[in-house]
Amino acid sequence: MTFIITLYQDNVKFKREIKKQTHLRILEKAEKAVGYHFTYYTKLIEMQKVFEVMSAALDEYPNKADGLEAILPKLQEVSAIISKLQNDYQIEANSIFLYIESNVFNDWYDNKIEYLTSCLVQFKANQNAFDESLAQYQQYVNMEWVQQGDAWKSVVKYAGNMQLNINDILTILKGYIQTSKDIVEEIRMKVPKKHLVI
Repeated sequence: MTFIITLYQDNVKFKREIKKQTHLRILEKAEKAVGYHFTYYTKLIEMQKVFEVMSAALDEYPNKADGLEAILPKLQEVSAIISKLQNDYQIEANSIFLYIESNVFNDWYDNKIEYLTSCLVQFKANQNAFDESLAQYQQYVNMEWVQQGDAWKSVVKYAGNMQLNINDILTILKGYIQTSKDIVEEIRMKVPKKHLVI
């Protein structure tokens, strides 16, 4: 009889320990996921703000040209941080979805990354062409050359192209920002408080 009681108690202890370890693992994954997605969310907002400033500078070009040049390092900084987050932490952060089912993390999130990448590549190509055209125009400014007008037309054309790219990028970023915010909220809701009680 004592053997059966001991066996039963050991079984209860074992199940309690397994449950405890599972809860701790889920909590650990949830903390990492919320930390990652919240950081990603804030960096996406920073990127959105950078593109909004660029868009305003392009709207008022050439009066705010210096503002455009000043914001590019911030864009590079934010892009590098987002890239590092995606490359180094995304897999581990998303492992929470082994334990909870996501209604937010869907195909939209995955499908838009290709479109965002395409928009960013187009933006960079137009930015390079814009910079080249501007440099060429500035070379012709003090000269009475026919090429001055053509160079300025190129500057205006590529500024317009950049503006279109920025509009597309902002649309996608707004979706990503909302999705990241929703993921954080979903994790907070789906990792119930019972996981905090052992």
